[in-house]
Amino acid sequence: MPMPMPLPAPYDHHHAAAHANWANGRYPYPMMPPAPAPAPYVEHQKAVTIRNDVNLKKETLRIDPDEENPGKHLVSFTFDATVAGSSFMLMIIYNDSAGLHFSL
Repeated sequence: MPMPMPLPAPYDHHHAAAHANWANGRYPYPMMPPAPAPAPYVEHQKAVTIRNDVNLKKETLRIDPDEENPGKHLVSFTFDATVAGSSFMLMIIYNDSAGLHFSL
């Protein structure tokens, strides 16, 4: 029996890797991009407003010279408080060529 004649590509199926994007080994088709991953589930929670027990009214903050103690100053401000308690204030003041600066 004589040797069968090999089929020409792409019909010989020996070159299947060379025609990976051919449908059933015959017709080319464009490669489709992979589907996007689904968005991760995010659990939503009700927002909570953070309320401070003490609120300083910034527009009332003042530094005035102390009339009873020359060369000293008094700090005054208005605040709201929802609970009873005491407070401590640390104030840093420095003077440079641009003027007087302070930080609470």
